[in-house]
Amino acid sequence: MSNYGPLKRQIQRRSYDAVLDLQGLFKSAAIARLAKAPVKLGMCNMRELSDRISRPVIGPHANGHIVERYLDVARALGCRVDQVVFPLEVPEREADLTRRIFSQEGGNMGNPYVVFAVGANWPNKRWPTECFAQLSDWLYSQRLIPVIVGGGAVDEQRAAEICAAAEIPPINLVGRTNFKQLTLCPAECSADHWWGYRSGTSVSWCRHEDHHGHGADRCEP
Repeated sequence: MSNYGPLKRQIQRRSYDAVLDLQGLFKSAAIARLAKAPVKLGMCNMRELSDRISRPVIGPHANGHIVERYLDVARALGCRVDQVVFPLEVPEREADLTRRIFSQEGGNMGNPYVVFAVGANWPNKRWPTECFAQLSDWLYSQRLIPVIVGGGAVDEQRAAEICAAAEIPPINLVGRTNFKQLTLCPAECSADHWWGYRSGTSVSWCRHEDHHGHGADRCEP
């Protein structure tokens, strides 16, 4: 709280054309309230009274992917949004190292696989490890290889529990990759379906191709 006064003075030194509260919580609303702007907007599911400060934008993607919800706010400002692009580039050296790490664990990135990101900061947002284990076994039955990624002690413990509970342990890359290498894992998926745990932040990725053969990387929170 001791920094609130200096922050207030810094923010109020100038006026703004618009304020966007894309977090929609009390702490972000407290900052949005300080700014002088004729327009204050937030995304559709604002909480903790933040909608009293910024107007929620209930756009056409209110029930869709979080990125599209954010872009609905941009569209409400009149911004043009034609295509969503995530310009994450993985250097060839990192890509080669990732494929080697994958191979060392018994996998081949050229085969169809699904990525499990099994961690989350909040325990209530972590899908049960036994559910991941059941999903892993089912994926194997569909000739899809489950791959666990992540980092840190919690992810390592969860990965160990999943591997122990599964009939056939998934490939475990937890703690084996850096961020750039981790980025390549979902980007290289080639399966024809995708899965996600909608009630939390644990997710799984793979490559989805529609009936026209067009691919799109999908990630569901």
